[in-house]
Amino acid sequence: MILSLEMKKQILFLLLLNCVFSCKKDPTYPDERISVPQVLLDYGYFQKGTYWIYQDSTSLDIDSVYVTSSQQSTFITTPDPSRPYHGYFGTYDVYSKSSFDGMQYHYSVETATSFNGPCGIVEDRMNNMNYGTETWLMTDYFVSGQTFLSDPSYTYAAVVYENQYDSLKVLNTYFKNVMLFRDGKNATQNNSVTNTYIAKNIGIIRKEYLNFHEVWNLIRYHIQ
Repeated sequence: MILSLEMKKQILFLLLLNCVFSCKKDPTYPDERISVPQVLLDYGYFQKGTYWIYQDSTSLDIDSVYVTSSQQSTFITTPDPSRPYHGYFGTYDVYSKSSFDGMQYHYSVETATSFNGPCGIVEDRMNNMNYGTETWLMTDYFVSGQTFLSDPSYTYAAVVYENQYDSLKVLNTYFKNVMLFRDGKNATQNNSVTNTYIAKNIGIIRKEYLNFHEVWNLIRYHIQ
């Protein structure tokens, strides 16, 4: 049988089409492996048994904050249209409770949520383990006076790095490697402008709630 030129073109087209689909390889996705930045572990990760005792500089009220549980883990992602990569992303969770306000606090780092950008410690104020208000405690974006988010709608994450001190005196105690972060709208403290001083391997050593004219200083602590 002699094939016409038109039939030959159709057969060639079908052969090429079949090759395209049969030879098509599965898409390859970047393999990301991101650990929690060491600086966020040094300043924010603490074990059960750790506690801090703070005193209000004016009223002399006492607040004892103690860690109830903590864990480190890895979040494994799978590719999808909104996240065209897979990998292993470090996370951690620290739960604590305050004797002063009776509230539970959850501090967490999830590197997957900050993929390709600065990472930070998120603070949740909770009631009976139900998530309530959320703000940011600190980030690993150390540019003085600049928030790491350009979108002003993210008011809950408006924390900025202000300064770092080799040594800082709080009451009668000197603390080394202290960082100062300012939150212009601290959701966990009724949107007060808040200055938080955090010492390496010790945690928060001073909290200034500027809207309320309250200053809480660390007077005693135990790191497990």
